[in-house]
Amino acid sequence: MGIDGRDRGGVFVEREFELPVGGTWQVTVAPQFYLSRWLGSSDSNLFDPANFGVVARVDGSLGPRTSARGFVSLPASI
Repeated sequence: MGIDGRDRGGVFVEREFELPVGGTWQVTVAPQFYLSRWLGSSDSNLFDPANFGVVARVDGSLGPRTSARGFVSLPASI
């Protein structure tokens, strides 16, 4: 659970999951549900796409001294 006054519109809930990709790579995905948007601007429509978002992270090794890291956050826009 968190609070964000900018992209997510207030209170949101998220749960992080690690995806099994094997090797030296780690991928995590965290679906999000925006409580404040649901209760405020979406007329209490639970399935309004504006109430959902996702955060994903990728981390892994490209070689013995090289690594890569990626991050993406996709909050739905109002």
